[in-house]
Amino acid sequence: MLVLLIFPAFQSAHSNALDFDGTNDYLEIPYTNGNAYDFDSNLFTVELWIRPKSDTASDNPLLAVISSTFDGLLISSNTTNGISVEVRLGLGAGDVAYLDYATDLADGNWHHVAVVRDTGNVFRLYVDGDLKDTDTLTPSDTSIDIVGNPARIGVSTVPATGALGSVYYEGRFDELRVWWEARTQTEIQNNMYGRLTGTEANLRVYYNFNQGVANEINVISTVLDSASSPLSENASIKNFAMANHFSNFVEEPHFLSTNSNVLDFDGTNDCVQAPGSGTSAFNVGTSDFTIETWLKSTVTGASQVLVVARNTNTGVGKRYALFIASTNQAGLYINLGNGEAATLYSTTDVTDESWHHVAVVRKSIRTVELYVDGVLEDSDTIIGTNEDSVIINQDVTIGCGHYPSPATPVDFLTGQMDELRIWHEARTQSQISGYKNRELHGNETNLEAYYKSNQGTAGANNTAISSVVDAINSPAQNASLNNFTLNGHVSNFVPGGYLLYSPTSVSIISVVLESVSVDELLSSLDGKELELLLSSYDQSRADNSSGSDRSKLIDELTELLDPDSDGKVAIFKWSTLEELGTVGFYIDRKDADGSRWMRINSDLLPGLIDAPLGGECLYADPGALPGVDYLYKLAEQEVWGSQREYGPYPLGY
Repeated sequence: MLVLLIFPAFQSAHSNALDFDGTNDYLEIPYTNGNAYDFDSNLFTVELWIRPKSDTASDNPLLAVISSTFDGLLISSNTTNGISVEVRLGLGAGDVAYLDYATDLADGNWHHVAVVRDTGNVFRLYVDGDLKDTDTLTPSDTSIDIVGNPARIGVSTVPATGALGSVYYEGRFDELRVWWEARTQTEIQNNMYGRLTGTEANLRVYYNFNQGVANEINVISTVLDSASSPLSENASIKNFAMANHFSNFVEEPHFLSTNSNVLDFDGTNDCVQAPGSGTSAFNVGTSDFTIETWLKSTVTGASQVLVVARNTNTGVGKRYALFIASTNQAGLYINLGNGEAATLYSTTDVTDESWHHVAVVRKSIRTVELYVDGVLEDSDTIIGTNEDSVIINQDVTIGCGHYPSPATPVDFLTGQMDELRIWHEARTQSQISGYKNRELHGNETNLEAYYKSNQGTAGANNTAISSVVDAINSPAQNASLNNFTLNGHVSNFVPGGYLLYSPTSVSIISVVLESVSVDELLSSLDGKELELLLSSYDQSRADNSSGSDRSKLIDELTELLDPDSDGKVAIFKWSTLEELGTVGFYIDRKDADGSRWMRINSDLLPGLIDAPLGGECLYADPGALPGVDYLYKLAEQEVWGSQREYGPYPLGY
């Protein structure tokens, strides 16, 4: 058995969300004259993050604001697990706007939804920053008048009467924002991955759900409105259990993204040139290699080059190219010389104006693989037996064909690229999938070039920038920018539109292992900490002891911590300077003279996820026996699935 207590040094640096059970959980905001949901004829934007459970039986309301005259706004997770929006300005045939997105969002991932009312009674639906539907009205009434009825989150509302409905949302919910302005697509994309201060102009309501202690008992009755608007519009919490991992505030890491810049290519003459010969990372020779990048293409039916490296300026002989075919598939062409070549194509259409991760791998000289969004979609063996290397003697071109000559307009990329990485190793599928949404440190083994595009100011005047920096070998492998406007939201550094996590960072600054008195340990904890301690050992005991006096809790814990009745228990304490992207820790132990490590905890010991000032942690291990020397290791679980180990640390008990 084990215990982990975590005392964050920076309490406000967590990223909670709210879990709805689909049975009777909902939030209610009472009507107040002039409140944010009484839209009237104002332009508005409503944004929210959701992670819905699958439910194809009925539309699950996310936000319901309906008046006695049927005016209102209804945003729902629909029967395809997509999004449906109904905006009603009156009772006339031209008074209702319908917006729909049918793609299944119940895929276990978080999705951002934004509904906008713009000038001219134009209504727009954005999902994950992309415009998905538009409707324009010529209404008899231009106002949404909500008089008397409350706004509700997670439950339906009966039209006209405003009574509580019977359909409930199941899933998770975060970052609800109500603006009295029509946010542009760029503004939505720029801010969707980051937290707000609450003081932004025209922000009327902001629920960030960063309250309580995630997954623990929370005595909280309202969700706080963090917007500094004229009214404080807190939402009443209805029927939530407020305990454990469901129907409660829960911990979620989805706002750890860097919201990094990407590079936009205009499709006309934009091209990036990187060194290709000599010690260049692109000069792979006989080495295994992996090239990966994120891309978003905004045209279809056109041949577009992403990366091309070649031995001669005539475009023949040894070479390789990562490209988008006119059939809208991602592709790889590789030629070892003398016709010993292979071509791969994806099954995925990568020109759907969505972000896709593409990776190509060459291993054992002749095996080549193509991955899209972490999935292997094609592979082949290069024909022949004589050639084995790809020697590059020309500059590498990125986002275009051979530049400056020969090149034709159809070779130029229309869209965006980001996170171009060149490895001199054959990355596995799990490595590709596990790291594709992760910004790297730049010191990873066998990472030879890394173009992050995190330069300048997104969409601003960046004309002073002449190259894309290689995070590993700057300035030797920096890639020059050719013909980019570098001002505005085309042909420039622009905001990213996909989820890219910051590099995990955990700094362990001290470790103490010792045996302590059980009585002294328990006497140092308050009642809440004793309850949490007991629940980490035995949840049923904790439930039975909930609300018990301090002496009963101590008796229960003493029995668990001191099974041999020697009055002592081994404890392992560590302090972290910071924990960014750390989901939690596993603890491994072995006898000092043993060869086998044993994982002590089957359940993850929760970390702080987003704590720039770290915290203090304590682990108690009553399974450690007196008179035995032990070694312990910490395994940090990162948000994208990988682990890092720290230690070993000795304990003489």
